[in-house]
Amino acid sequence: MKEIVTVRFLGQCLPRNPRGIACYAYIIRNKEGHLLDESCGLAAEPNSPSSTNSVATYTALIRALEWLIKNRYRNDIIKVYGNSKLVISQINDGETVISKNNKNNISKSTLSLYTKVMKMKAKFYYISFELNNDSNNRHIDDKEIEELSLLAYIEAKTKILEQSRSGLNNSIDRNRQELKKKLFPTAAELMMAAAK
Repeated sequence: MKEIVTVRFLGQCLPRNPRGIACYAYIIRNKEGHLLDESCGLAAEPNSPSSTNSVATYTALIRALEWLIKNRYRNDIIKVYGNSKLVISQINDGETVISKNNKNNISKSTLSLYTKVMKMKAKFYYISFELNNDSNNRHIDDKEIEELSLLAYIEAKTKILEQSRSGLNNSIDRNRQELKKKLFPTAAELMMAAAK
């Protein structure tokens, strides 16, 4: 008997799009609502040109689909919900998206991610992609997904700050060592001069 599995995913680039910190999150539940998996993380190098909402959204979807394939849910009924109208439209429109006149045209930074999703999509018995845009009837997992994505952002931001502090400390240490090198010969010369 086929199981119904629900995937909710979110990608966002904070605090700005593009060139912010692209974070992803997803939650996968079975028909009874039991949590099968949840995950969050970075979708691209922070503050880079590839750090965008679309890259984060596609990455969230890819990570969720990879988990489903790895854990043998390919023959079940998969219902996927996302809040990106652009990404959901691109996936549902399929090959028409690549034409230049289409409003859903895929950017160069997301084309490989889109292609990967389309290849993965073909591996499932049944999979649907729906826009989750009704703010009055938000699913309970939507808040959790936002929190997971924010957690990924906070962890990345903390790591960046620690690295910059570490770099600053290394710079200060180097400056102190250079100052000591300059002072030591001067002090030695002073002592030798005083001894004469």
